[in-house]
Formats: sequence, C-alpha cells, structure tokens
Amino acid sequence: MPPAPTQLRVLQEEFRSFVESSDLWPAYKKVENFFNNEELGYNRSLFVAMKRGKPVPEKYVTALVALLRDKPMMKEYLASKADGGKAGQSIPAIVELLTESPVARPALTVHLSDWFMRGLDGLVSLFTDFFWGELVRKGTICRTEDDVAKAVDMILIASGHYLAQPGEMLSDEEAVRLVEAITKISRQDYLEKVVESWRFASWSIAFAVIDRARVACSRVLPLTETVYEDIRSGQRSIDDCTIQDFVLPSRSLFIDAIGEKSESEYPHVDKRSKQQLRTLFLQFAYLSYNEHARQPLRILSLAGTPTYMKRAKKLGFRSVGACMHGTDIAIYEMNVREATFIPMIIKELQRRLFTPAESL
Repeated sequence: MPPAPTQLRVLQEEFRSFVESSDLWPAYKKVENFFNNEELGYNRSLFVAMKRGKPVPEKYVTALVALLRDKPMMKEYLASKADGGKAGQSIPAIVELLTESPVARPALTVHLSDWFMRGLDGLVSLFTDFFWGELVRKGTICRTEDDVAKAVDMILIASGHYLAQPGEMLSDEEAVRLVEAITKISRQDYLEKVVESWRFASWSIAFAVIDRARVACSRVLPLTETVYEDIRSGQRSIDDCTIQDFVLPSRSLFIDAIGEKSESEYPHVDKRSKQQLRTLFLQFAYLSYNEHARQPLRILSLAGTPTYMKRAKKLGFRSVGACMHGTDIAIYEMNVREATFIPMIIKELQRRLFTPAESL
C-alpha cells in the first residue's frame, strides 16, 4: 500500500505580509522546541521556506498558528477577517483560514533498507563483515586534492538536494549554491578547510566504494579533548576549528558530514548505506588508534535533519542538550551504555588493521 500523502500548505500572502510587518515570526529556537516537544521532526529550512511563501508540510503552519494564536496582534488580525469568528480557538480552523487550498504530495519515507536504521542488528552484521570481508577498497581514501574536491562536492550536492523545497528540482550547481546561502560558507572556503584537515589526517575524509564506484563519503575530525568539550557544550562551532584543534590519534571524534549519491544515480540504498557504515568505522579506527590509550572513545554528531536524528538514535547516540554554536542544530553523542557495540567493533577492527597478518 502506498504511503498516505503529506498535505502541503501555503500561507496566504496577506497573512504572511501581516506577520512580517508585525515582526511576529517566532524565533527559530522556539519553533524547534515546539517541534521537539511534540516529537514532530523539525527541518529549519522548511520553516524558512514557509516564511518565503513556499508550500510546506501542514505541521509547519500548525506550529506557527499554535505559537501565535494567543498574541494580541494575532487575535486582532483574526477578528478583522470575515471568517475570523468561526475560527475561534481551533488551530485546524485557523490553519484553513490563513492558507491557500492544500496540495498533496507523496509522503517522505525512511527506507527500511537503510543500514543506519537497523541499529544494533546492523552493527552485529557489520562486526562479522570486519572479520571476514575486504576492509579498505580501492578508492576509499583520498590520495589527491582532486579526490578531496570530489568528496566535498558530493557532500554539498547531497545536502542541497535535501534542503530543496518539496518538488523543487535543482541542478547540482544550484544545490551547492543553496547550501552556500544557508550556511554562509562558500564551497571554496569549505574545500580549503577540508583539504587542510585531510593533509593533517588522511582518514578524516573517505569514500564508501562499491564495485569500484564511489557512492558516498564521510568526514570525521580528530579533536583535542578541550575542543571536543567546547563543541559539546555549544560554546564553539566546528566551523571555527583550525589545524591546531586536531590531534592524532584522538579519542574524541566529530562526524562533520556525510554525503551520498542520489537514488537516481545509485538506487541500492541497502548496499550504499552498509558501505557508508563500514567507511565510518574505518575512519573511527584509524583516527583513534592508540595501543596505550586509557581514555574511552567519544564521538559527537549533529542532528541536522530528521533522518540524521533517527539514524543517530538508532545507533545509540543521544542529545547532549546543546546546539552547535551559532545554530539551532542539536548535538548528539555516542551513549556508551547503549552503543556498546561501537567501541567493541572499533577495537576489533583496529586489531585486524594493526596486527601483522601472521599473528592473526
């Protein structure tokens, strides 16, 4: 059975102008808190799209109405509308009053074949693969700056297509420009940062390779303990980090970005996502290996989209209660009590990587 359609809404231009001119738009943090409390799943870019008069899932308009309906200026506006009295205090009625006719689109679904969503079951299978499977495939590591540039483009293009409005078809160049506009960081500036960290730690960026094709990539940064704590507490942004903030080996890692080819380019989600996990664990193993280490391994990630949030939770990551400095993006950390398989897999993987073959 196909999934039920998701209803899209567009704010009436008159109401949108009223909210804009009255400076009634709620703060992004307040909107995010509303969504988190209601467990609705939040994407800031869609709230921004609503402000710009674009069609968005109905829940964004519902949230806006819920946050504004008790404000005096909002009550006056509703009272001035011919149908305002009928709306009363009913949020659905107010949504109907203040939006254009709804438009339906197929609901976004999470692929059951996404290995990140399999949680511990997926990690158990991954554990077996690391004992018997091929570890580092040709093309996994970036050997040249051109390789790094290709990885950066994959990350930016994937991010841009995700941030695009529902039904909006962007070219790869448009997708990159969208990310630049939202993050306020140019592709060239980001590339220079990634190249710098790659020169310091070659495994900080790597590709997931299937049949000699690079289908995804990921960037993991080896942080000093002090910088890790600053980022974890929301006092510092990863974008502000320089080469002085990295250390090898590191027991404090940060998953900065994951990029992947679209399903139209590579439709096998199960194969791709499984290889993405393998690549991530290889990066964890290489960047953190220290045979004399006594500190526990720590890993931070970001919940920049609902999908990434679900993936992180499935793998045993939990919110630390802070956001990346200067943003409203929640920070997640590996919970050692729940994600017990992660350090175990990394340790066994390091044993295979760094023990002479004749000793295995």
